Amino acid sequence: MFKSKKLNKAQIYKWGIGAGIAQLAYIVLVVLIMIAMDQIIKETAAYGGPLAMLLVLILLVFSAAISGLIIFGYPAYLFLQKNYKQAVCTILTSLATILIGFLLVLLVIFTI
Repeated sequence: MFKSKKLNKAQIYKWGIGAGIAQLAYIVLVVLIMIAMDQIIKETAAYGGPLAMLLVLILLVFSAAISGLIIFGYPAYLFLQKNYKQAVCTILTSLATILIGFLLVLLVIFTI
């Protein structure tokens, strides 16, 4: 079904770091969307409760799907090629990149 190809460690790390950076960018985008949703909910105060719940749940489901594709898309492809170690290494590199980004944000927040 899939042709198996071996990837070197540099390519695995490149994919993992790329996915981590893409996920961090997506998180920033979701935060901006949530800020806009907050404004929309405040403007429609009569429908605030149900509208807020609906928007948050829709954003949650959509965001989980997109995040899953970003983080697990390429590793799933590698897994189907039976490159198990590369798949796990890609996921771990992505998660490490996200953790480093989180720590950098915390560092900026606490130094301001």
